[in-house]
Amino acid sequence: MQFIISVLHDPQLVILDEPFSGLDPVNQVVLKDTLMELKQQGKAIILSTHQMDQAEKLCDRICLIDRGKVVLEGSIPDVRNRYGRNTLHIEFSGDASFIPGMPWVRTRKREMMNAFDLIRSRYSQRATVNVFLNLVGGAPGTNGGKEGTG
Repeated sequence: MQFIISVLHDPQLVILDEPFSGLDPVNQVVLKDTLMELKQQGKAIILSTHQMDQAEKLCDRICLIDRGKVVLEGSIPDVRNRYGRNTLHIEFSGDASFIPGMPWVRTRKREMMNAFDLIRSRYSQRATVNVFLNLVGGAPGTNGGKEGTG
């Protein structure tokens, strides 16, 4: 109801703080579709959320804040290019024991893929939530991308 009241007068700027919090899945979809419609109408939307997947779907630019400080900002593709990792998942037939002895696996994918009978491959980009966790810590087994142990 508060969202409807806030957009009823057709504002050029909409500021939302955790708008999906407490919504059931049906109303989350309705709200997402409404926000996308407002975006297509050229409305400026400032969205505060802890749900990185929502930010990735709805936002042109993001600003990630940790303990009151900006950790990163930019477009989703720029953030992924700067901080993310790309992953190539491969499925092949045969013995995989040759992989540990290949120090170039990370950099010479094409040669590696010619070394065995490829069944399937899939490329993926690191999700923004993982970029955030690596920068600020909090992911199990990470130290936030910081050097040293303490």
